[in-house]
Amino acid sequence: MTSGNSIWYPLAHRGIVGVSGADRVRWLNGMVTQEVGDLGGEQNVRRALLLSRQGRVLADFHVIGWEDELWLELEASHVESVIEHLERYIIADDVVLRDLRGSYARFALEGEAIRDALRDTSDRALPASEQSAVRVCLDDVSCAVAGYRFGVREQLQFSVDPGAADRLFEVVSAAVPNLAVGDATDWERLRVEAGTPRLGFELDESVLPDEAGLGDAVSTTKGCYTGQEVVARLRSRGTIKHRLVGLRFDGKAAVGDKLVAEGRTVGEVTSVVRSPEHGAIGLGFVNADKSTPGERLDAPDGAAEVATVPFAQTP
Repeated sequence: MTSGNSIWYPLAHRGIVGVSGADRVRWLNGMVTQEVGDLGGEQNVRRALLLSRQGRVLADFHVIGWEDELWLELEASHVESVIEHLERYIIADDVVLRDLRGSYARFALEGEAIRDALRDTSDRALPASEQSAVRVCLDDVSCAVAGYRFGVREQLQFSVDPGAADRLFEVVSAAVPNLAVGDATDWERLRVEAGTPRLGFELDESVLPDEAGLGDAVSTTKGCYTGQEVVARLRSRGTIKHRLVGLRFDGKAAVGDKLVAEGRTVGEVTSVVRSPEHGAIGLGFVNADKSTPGERLDAPDGAAEVATVPFAQTP
């Protein structure tokens, strides 16, 4: 698979929670780190976090605002736990949470000029930014299309009735030249190359948002939400102990490998992939004083060098 191709990815590992009811916007706004009260029009998508009372990450997702409901787009493996957690806070609110994993098949299209290629098949303009999602018909297929991405190239995300998934691929492959089909391994490589943290890998209840570089998923102006006091207090101090960084490996590496400097453990590897362009790379958390790009750390099989992410920015 060449980097010049447009690539079609199945996203079986991504799911959707539907949030409906008259109180959905007010209620969700008090639960997540981003302002969702003004989602609409061409700015109807925001990345947000669900935090514990201690300010740690329980989940990350894209909030999509439709006229009739909200979607939380997240790791499929965490849909049930997120619904269970959120339902505890529905007291007298008109809010209904639904697991939509069986209602939509998920796909991503990544490549250059993909919006231009699909223009003539769509009944309306496709999302022009990562903050936008629209419901469209591509030829004879109804689907939702969002502009957010996990890589560094242009990307569109599709949610479609499972029964129409094959037809959607036919429409896209007829419109997009040199279309290749990726798999879960290719997608994971894309994610790591972009430096995007993933729930269950980089993100869990031990991680603070700013440690994982998720400042853009946290509003600095909205009202209260669970975990806000901790986030605000840490930001007022201006320091964090650990940072998520890119890593280049001289030898083999594995998730869980400890990173050592001057005889003491200063970090841990959380993701590892092999990239055709960048070799053996990964993500991990290291002590803040060892997080400068170019820092060399000892690993079980050779050395690991701290790298800037996305990796496409570095030689």
